[in-house]
Amino acid sequence: MHKDQKKNYSTYFKVEFVGNAHLEEFRNKTFIMRTPYQDKWDTEEELQEQYDSEIVFVEDKWPTEEQRAKGTQKYVHLAKVMPLTVKEIDEFDMHDMVDRGEIVMDEDDNKLLEKIQTMPTKL
Repeated sequence: MHKDQKKNYSTYFKVEFVGNAHLEEFRNKTFIMRTPYQDKWDTEEELQEQYDSEIVFVEDKWPTEEQRAKGTQKYVHLAKVMPLTVKEIDEFDMHDMVDRGEIVMDEDDNKLLEKIQTMPTKL
């Protein structure tokens, strides 16, 4: 792809606001953010400029429950995600991935997996 063509594509990020320091409308909520083609670092800068310069980005080490409850830090977890096409969604089966040991599920994931339903063939 030519570098000038990148501006025509979008990048998607999961933005998870963690902890009680955030405004009520963002507190402990997760959103999908669509941005022009850019990397994670540019998106972090954009969030700090548009939302709050005091954001602390969470990578490998998540804040403890006590740190989240105190409400002094505004934690954000940012992860790049890729949208699936309708065909990919139809072929996607998380149950098989678990059975094959490709992914490991914790208790919260198992509860979510139980709620997943097959997408209708016609929209």
